[in-house]
Amino acid sequence: MISVIIPVYNVEQYIVRCLRSVTKQDFVRDMECIIVDDCSTDDSMQLVLDFVKEYQGPILFRTVHHKVNRGLSAARNSGTKAVSNHSKWIYYLDSDDEMKGDCLQTLILLAARYPQAEILCGNTLTLPNNKDEKWRDISAKKGLPLYIDKNEAANQYFFNVKNVHNWIPVNAWNKLISTEFIQNNSLLFCEGLIHEDEMWMFDVMKCVKSIALTTKRTYIHYQNVGSITKSGQEKRSCLHRIAIARWEAEHLDKRYRDIQIGKIFFQLADVYERALTQDRDFRRKVRKEICEIADITKKSLPMAFKVWFKTPPHSAHAIAPIIRKILIS
Repeated sequence: MISVIIPVYNVEQYIVRCLRSVTKQDFVRDMECIIVDDCSTDDSMQLVLDFVKEYQGPILFRTVHHKVNRGLSAARNSGTKAVSNHSKWIYYLDSDDEMKGDCLQTLILLAARYPQAEILCGNTLTLPNNKDEKWRDISAKKGLPLYIDKNEAANQYFFNVKNVHNWIPVNAWNKLISTEFIQNNSLLFCEGLIHEDEMWMFDVMKCVKSIALTTKRTYIHYQNVGSITKSGQEKRSCLHRIAIARWEAEHLDKRYRDIQIGKIFFQLADVYERALTQDRDFRRKVRKEICEIADITKKSLPMAFKVWFKTPPHSAHAIAPIIRKILIS
């Protein structure tokens, strides 16, 4: 059985489109769709109920209800805990996105070709399409193998900054993941954070042995104006990413310590670049946090950051691309 998990919170504009994409799958046999009601304040759940009532087909729709709004991570966790006992695969689907009609069929065929794979990673079309979102496009990653059967290789293609243009996409959605793999490794999402996929994948990479990927587009990801990462909460986003970096620094895997630290600082460079658009006190706070994270890793702060921190904000923002190049050199 495939378990599709959809967290729902205030997505009345998109939820029917999302649900329709589930019912239009080429593969619908032995499939359940678990919808997690995270206490929307709009008509999202009424639209869900109406849609499910009218649906006539083989997909089993189930609903899990939260008593209070708990956020995306908690909703995914509730859906994961609610999967049927005979569920073989879990697929996370965000409620403002949609699956391509042949999504599950493509991933199931990929699983048949690579029976040892614990994760089958689909390709993503991001709309509106812009160069900043190319990192999700597997077809653009010319150096990324489409089958990885060793934990060491998987980590090299997730953490090593020398492979930055060929990194495995970090998003939890658009991946068909072995239910047994998730349950045996207690792979739940950290509640209360945004950018939760980063921390979740950090744990995934400790135990995954085999990943298969496809360049075929299986998912449409919409960059909606009101989404968490596009809603203007820049300071909150920066602070949550710092919290994740701190947690990662505290939970380094001794096998991959150096490349994990490299990725942490590469991503903190993006955080600091964003912080440069904020007020002086916030910039100081971010600099302090980054220095503390360096102390946690027991490695000195990269020289590029030391120079960057002493550069006036208007000039510091201009040299951000240079800093990133230095970090991956």
